[in-house]
Amino acid sequence: MGRRRLPLRQLTSIPIIQIRPRSGSPPVAPEAVQRLAQALERQGQREPLLVTDATSDAASHTADSRAYRLISGQRRLLAAQLLGWETLDCIVLGSAFAPELQVIAKLQESNFDPWELADTLRRLGERCGWTQAQLGMAIGKNRDFVASTLAIAKIGPEVRSHIRNHQNGYALSARHLRYVGRTAPARQLQAADDILAHRLSTKTLELRFRRRSGRRQYIKVRTPRQAGSSAAPETTKEWRKYFRQITSDLRRIDQQEALEARRTAETIEGARQRQRLIKSEAKLKRQTLMRELRRATRQLTRRRAL
Repeated sequence: MGRRRLPLRQLTSIPIIQIRPRSGSPPVAPEAVQRLAQALERQGQREPLLVTDATSDAASHTADSRAYRLISGQRRLLAAQLLGWETLDCIVLGSAFAPELQVIAKLQESNFDPWELADTLRRLGERCGWTQAQLGMAIGKNRDFVASTLAIAKIGPEVRSHIRNHQNGYALSARHLRYVGRTAPARQLQAADDILAHRLSTKTLELRFRRRSGRRQYIKVRTPRQAGSSAAPETTKEWRKYFRQITSDLRRIDQQEALEARRTAETIEGARQRQRLIKSEAKLKRQTLMRELRRATRQLTRRRAL
């Protein structure tokens, strides 16, 4: 059944007027806000906002009112304001989580350190008892992103130090670090050395990992956009983008099919070569044994004649 997880006890309903947008946040396109507002109107709020208590640094607020500073979920806040909603479900983290909140704020700006983010998510999961899905809701990412990031936290301290001291101008990306973290602890140092020495691409690492794990390889393509949905193309520009996505997916399927065909052909050819080698060795051994058998027969015949 797995270990029991605590619920989101920090989840609470907060009036929108008490939520302050994050300062220095990048602007959001009005079209994106409009599409999200349509989705919220149909489906309701599925993911909470992440906020922190900012009452202490709010001089304009009275003593009996509260203020919250937004950490993640800017588009959802703007869409709710567009719909005229009064409250939103939020995850409230106090001042004790200030270091973690700073890292998550950097994540929203795509200016984060993979090591720092991995350690932050690990600490949040342990302190709050959250699952990977709940962590994804808190930072505004999906579960796969959280799982990949948490894999980096499994890299040992010695391997971390070795990677940082031997990069030689080749900085490993988060995807590189993910494959190192998914390797057995005893082999992490060797895997990191291999990546740094040969400057392996993430595609090569992915193929190696799948072969080693023996998992079935799936072809990742985008889900078709249903007519009438909020994500369905409307303008000519969106249809052109959608057309390019479909052709890219079709090209990826063809490449994957050709790769599997070559891999299967190489496997079959390797099996045939091994079969020919075994037949050749068996033939030589059989000939040697037959010569020894004839020799033994002649010796027995001679001895019987005496």
